[in-house]
Amino acid sequence: MKQMARLIIIIFILLFPFELVIAQAQPNKAVPPKKTKSEPLELGKSYASLRPEQKLLVDDFIRRYNATTGSKLVPQEAYDGGRLSVRTTFDAVTHALLNAKITDATGKSLGRAIDLVEAVDEVLGEESGVGGDRQFRMYVYLKDNAVDILSRSQEFFRDKDNTVYHGGFPICYRLKNGPPSIQFSISRDHKLSDVDVDYRASGFPKGLVNGHLSAANSDVRAGN
Repeated sequence: MKQMARLIIIIFILLFPFELVIAQAQPNKAVPPKKTKSEPLELGKSYASLRPEQKLLVDDFIRRYNATTGSKLVPQEAYDGGRLSVRTTFDAVTHALLNAKITDATGKSLGRAIDLVEAVDEVLGEESGVGGDRQFRMYVYLKDNAVDILSRSQEFFRDKDNTVYHGGFPICYRLKNGPPSIQFSISRDHKLSDVDVDYRASGFPKGLVNGHLSAANSDVRAGN
C-alpha cells in the first residue's frame, strides 16, 4: 500500500507541471461585461443634455427674444436658469414629438410630429391660480402644412372640438396610442397650437376620476 501511495505521489508531481504549462498556454476566455440597466431619461436636466432638434428650438426662441427686447441672453444659460417645471415641460413635450412618427394610410412617412413645429412661442410649467389647461404645455407656431399632415396621418385622429378647455384652440388632434398621448389643440387659422402630453386616459368616465382634468395630467413629474 505504501509503495502504491508513493507511486501516486510521484505521478502527480510529474504530471502537475505539465498541466500547469497547458493551462498557461490556453488563451484567457473573455469575461463578458456585466449588463447594466440603461440610465433613466432625466428630463429638464440641462441644455447640454438636449437633442439637436430641441436645442434648435431653444436657440431660435432666445434669438427672437433678444431681437425683440435688445437682451443678450445665451441659450444655454437661459435654459439652465429656467424653472424646473418649465424645463421638464419643454423637454417632455419635445421628446414626445421627436418620437412620434407620422405616416399616411399607405404607410408612407410624413415625418415626425416635431417637424410640424415652426417655432416655440411660450412654455408654461407649473403656474399658480390658473386652470390645468394653462399649465405644463408648449405654445408653438405651426408650419403651413401641419394640419394637412395631421388630417392625413394614421397615428393621429381628429377629436371633438375643444369647447371648455384650451380656449382659442378649438381644433383637436390626439395621438391614437396612449396614454401618454400627444394633443395638438390648434387655432382656427391653423397657425398656432397648444401642445401637451396627456399622461392619463381621457375617455369617459375614467377621465373624470383619474386626474385627466387636473394640471397633473400633463406634468411629467407627477407619475411614472
